[in-house]
Amino acid sequence: MAKAIKLYTDLKRFNELIESSDYPLNVIARKAGMSRQSLDNKKKGIREITIGEMLAFCEIFNLNKRDREEIFLTEQVRNTHLI
Repeated sequence: MAKAIKLYTDLKRFNELIESSDYPLNVIARKAGMSRQSLDNKKKGIREITIGEMLAFCEIFNLNKRDREEIFLTEQVRNTHLI
């Protein structure tokens, strides 16, 4: 079985990304395939962001590889060579 990869999100940057968006929170949540409450929990760090959700946020916000890595993958994760 493949080892699970845990994402370590930079919550400050993630929240800044959402706040600077022209989309309301309910639209961002819907586009990412989750409820508004789920998005709130992810913004607060109560729930982790999955890889699938990370990819959805990258598409919603048109993030390039560098931004994706800086927001969703801490140095600890980038250095594991699993991604």
